[in-house]
Amino acid sequence: MKSEEQIRSALSPICKGSVLPQIDVGPDQFDELFDIALSCVSGTTGTPEKDIMGRRRYQPCCTYRFMLYKIARFEIGSERTRPSFSWIAQKMDRDHGAVMHGIDRIEAYLESDRTVEPVYMRILSRFEIARAECLSMSLDEQTDEKIVGLKEAAATIAKAIKKHEAHLALVMEKLAKAELERNNDEDMVQDKCSSDG
Repeated sequence: MKSEEQIRSALSPICKGSVLPQIDVGPDQFDELFDIALSCVSGTTGTPEKDIMGRRRYQPCCTYRFMLYKIARFEIGSERTRPSFSWIAQKMDRDHGAVMHGIDRIEAYLESDRTVEPVYMRILSRFEIARAECLSMSLDEQTDEKIVGLKEAAATIAKAIKKHEAHLALVMEKLAKAELERNNDEDMVQDKCSSDG
């Protein structure tokens, strides 16, 4: 069974920062991509767009709103060209502190609530496909929960292999030293026996 630390480390790319491949877009495309993200959140969760954009604080609507904040901040554009907290706040008719707080909350939910991550991944899957269509790009593969899960599993396995390879190299080195010492000891015994004759 995985330890809490292993689970948290596997979630870190989802919880912090961008999950989808980053694409440089200009501020002139932010509005359209934000509308696509809103549509994806609404369509995936079955929550009306007006409720997500509204001010009501009932659950799970707040969680879906926080997901929209996170997608708008990290999945529209790249690290260089992403929307600011203030821009998102203006779109949502809020202040930038509310957006920052919402992103912190959804990152905490992703780490602590097992029901949140699958919903978020479904939204991201829809958003990646819609974003590619909007930007007239072709996807090498459609991202869905299974593909993202497999990529994470492959990364974990690769990391484990690398760790075990390093450990194996260390064990082999110790084994070679022990073998060399044993051979040296045998040679000394044979020399001693030969000289005693």
